[in-house]
Amino acid sequence: MAVGILLAKPILYLFGASDSAIVYAYPYMIIYMIGTIPSMLSTGMNPFINAQGYATTGMISVAIGAIANIVLDPILIFALNMGIEGAAIATVISQCMSAIFVLYILRKRTEYKIRFVRKNEFKSVMEKAGIKGIILDYPDLVRDANKKWVKYDWDSVKDGVAADVTKLIKSKNWDLIATHSPAGETGHIHHKNTDQAVTNACISTGNYDKLWYFGKCYWKIPSGLKRITDEELTFKQSLVDLYKNETKPINTYWAQMIPYENWVKATDYVAGK
Repeated sequence: MAVGILLAKPILYLFGASDSAIVYAYPYMIIYMIGTIPSMLSTGMNPFINAQGYATTGMISVAIGAIANIVLDPILIFALNMGIEGAAIATVISQCMSAIFVLYILRKRTEYKIRFVRKNEFKSVMEKAGIKGIILDYPDLVRDANKKWVKYDWDSVKDGVAADVTKLIKSKNWDLIATHSPAGETGHIHHKNTDQAVTNACISTGNYDKLWYFGKCYWKIPSGLKRITDEELTFKQSLVDLYKNETKPINTYWAQMIPYENWVKATDYVAGK
């Protein structure tokens, strides 16, 4: 974009613009270049919508930009007397509207959603905590026989997950191993499946006595639940605050549990408690 703005005139002359045409082409190109990013977003991300079986939605994203441009052109060019600059501004606004729609669909509506900088947030938390972490590359979604995105079938990946978890646990002499509880803190199927893989790996490698489960997530804090110290809470909250893109689910589902930690050793675990 910056190169295009700096070299706009030479580029236009290279493509055959005359001195009389450059008067109109140059301001149009400068304004149009500002809309490069939303244009790339709308056209570049649109295939991710189509690929998930939402061809109509993908077409709507294109139609939004086209219709907006048709409506804005006469308003900006003639009604507001902005001339060629108005035409360029109309195009940029239209591209922005299309890009916003595409991002909204991919964030909120499709099965395969985009989430911004989550890996960077994870890395920041690991660095602040002074520890290392890895992410196993297993999908939340897979293609079914009809080529549509569906929630993955755990049976199709559980052997790979189990093998990787076992390899990780064997990689060193761990002091402590923690994972989701057999019931899942909130009953989530991913929590239960992860627990099964880690628990089985700990049993097979002789590390079961080092295994701890995360405690139950309470929507209403029961009396007697052990609270962490103020110093621990300050540090824990500083880690939670790094997950900027998880703010909404954190506040919605488990912010009430931040001042508490109720891990239980696997050997002492009792279902339902």
